Amino acid sequence: PIGGTAQTITFPALIDREFGSAHPLSATASSKLAITYKSLTPNVCYILYPSSGASVQAVPPTPVGNTTCTVEASQPGNATYAAATPVSRSFVWKKAPMIITPYYSSNATRNSGLYATNSVTYAAGTSYNFISSLLYSSGQNSGLASIGHLLSAVSLTPTVCSVEAVAIQDRGSLFTWASVKMLQKSTCTVRWSFAGTDTRAATSRDMSVLVSK
Repeated sequence: PIGGTAQTITFPALIDREFGSAHPLSATASSKLAITYKSLTPNVCYILYPSSGASVQAVPPTPVGNTTCTVEASQPGNATYAAATPVSRSFVWKKAPMIITPYYSSNATRNSGLYATNSVTYAAGTSYNFISSLLYSSGQNSGLASIGHLLSAVSLTPTVCSVEAVAIQDRGSLFTWASVKMLQKSTCTVRWSFAGTDTRAATSRDMSVLVSK
C-alpha cells in the first residue's frame, strides 16, 4: 500500500531514578523493527548503545538537584512499514537518599568492638570515641557505602556532653570519627549530619547515650 503498513511504538513509562547507574530503555515497535532513541534533554541525559540494549545515562557532571530527562523513541520504517509516530517518556534523576548509622564505641573498655547504646556505661568527665557510617538507603545503590564524605557531629545537649573533635577514620571502609566528652549525668544526644552533594541527599540522625555515673 502507498506509504507502507502502519506501525506503532509501545514505550513503557520510565520510573524516576537515582543518580548513578544507567536507566534501561525498552520501547518496541509493532513491526518488530529496531527502535531508535534520542535524548530531548541532551544537557541532562544521553543515550548509551542506541543501536542495541539502549539505556539512558545522566550527563557528567551531574546537574545539581532533581532534573527531568526526556527520551524519544522512534522507528523510521522501511520498504514495508511506514514511519511510526515517535513516543517520548520523561523521568526524574533524583538525589540518592542516604542513611547515617552511628556505632557506639567505648574506648573506656579498651576494646575495639562496636557496642549497642545500652551495653556501655558512660561516665561524666570521660571522653569517648564514636564512629558513624554513611550509606545509600534505597534504590539502585542500596547498602553501598558513600566513600569520602565527612559527617558533622554536634551536641544537642551541651550541658551534658560536648563534641571535642571530628575526623575521617578508615576502618576498612571510611567512617566519621567523633570524640565526645561527657560532662554530667543525664542523656547525651549528638546529631550526626550529612550536608548532601549534587547526587546525594542531605540527611541527619540523632544518637543518644545515657551518662549514668
